[in-house]
Amino acid sequence: MNPITLTTVAEPLIRQALAEDITNEDVSTASIMPDARPAAVDLIAKADGVLCGLDVFERTFAILDPETRIQRFAADGDDVCAGQTLATVTGDVRVLLSGERVALNYLQRMSGIATYTHRVAALLEGSTTQLVDTRKTTPNMRVFEKEAVRCGGGRNHRYNLSDGVLLKDNHIAAAGGVRPRPVRARDRGGVRKVRAGRGGDRCRGGHHHARQHGPRRDGGGRRVHRRAREDRVLRQHRRAQRAGHRRPGHRLRVQRRAHPLGAYPGCVHEAPAHAGRQNR
Repeated sequence: MNPITLTTVAEPLIRQALAEDITNEDVSTASIMPDARPAAVDLIAKADGVLCGLDVFERTFAILDPETRIQRFAADGDDVCAGQTLATVTGDVRVLLSGERVALNYLQRMSGIATYTHRVAALLEGSTTQLVDTRKTTPNMRVFEKEAVRCGGGRNHRYNLSDGVLLKDNHIAAAGGVRPRPVRARDRGGVRKVRAGRGGDRCRGGHHHARQHGPRRDGGGRRVHRRAREDRVLRQHRRAQRAGHRRPGHRLRVQRRAHPLGAYPGCVHEAPAHAGRQNR
C-alpha cells in the first residue's frame, strides 16, 4: 500500500479496529504477562493463495509499540503456498498477543480478496476485457479491499462518489429522464470528455476517474446514449451473442468474439471487492 495512504487513510481505521478489540486492556494477557518480555513469532500461510496486506499487518503492531520489528520473506502480490513462512515479528510479547487478531483479520481478508480476484483475472487473460471493482465494499474497509483487488490483478473503479459521474437507474427515475442530465452533470462536476470509440475508452490506467458513465436506455426503454453524450455505456446482463452487435451510429466499438465468462472483450466486468473469501 502507498505509504501516504497507509498513514492518512488506513491508520485511523486500524486504530479504530484496535480500540474496538481493546477497550481498556487485554485482560487475558495482562493476567499472565504483567511485564514486558521479548518474543518472536512466525507468520505462516495456512492455504495457497495471493498474499496481500503485509503493510497493514506490520502497521497494526507498530501502532501498539513502535519498537516492534517484522522481517518479511514474501511481498504483497506473491503467490504463497500452505506452510510457507511469510514473516517473523519480533517485539514485546504482550503487544504480539494483543495485536495478533486485528492484524490477522486485515491480512486474511485482504489476501482472500486478492486470491479470488486473481482467479477471475486469470480467466480473462488473452482478452481485452478488464476486471474492475465497485463501491460495494464493507463499511470502513474500502481502502483495504480495493487495495486487495488491485493486488490480485484487478483494477480500481470509482473510490467514492466524488471520483466521477455514474448515472444509473435510480438517478434516471429520480430525475424523470436521462437525456438532459449528463450534460448538466458534466458541467457541474467538471467531468472531462473521453471518446468511446477507437479504443480510447479502454481504461488503460489503474483507476477510472473523472469519466461520465450512463445506462444504455432510459426508463421507457428508449436508446439514449448518443444524445446524452456520456463517455461510457455501462452494460449489464448482456448475452454474448448480442453484446457484439453493432448498429449504425453506435460509437462504442466492441469485438464480436465471445468470451468464456459470457460477455465480450472490451466490456467492463464488475468484481465486487467484498466477494473474496478469507483464507483459513
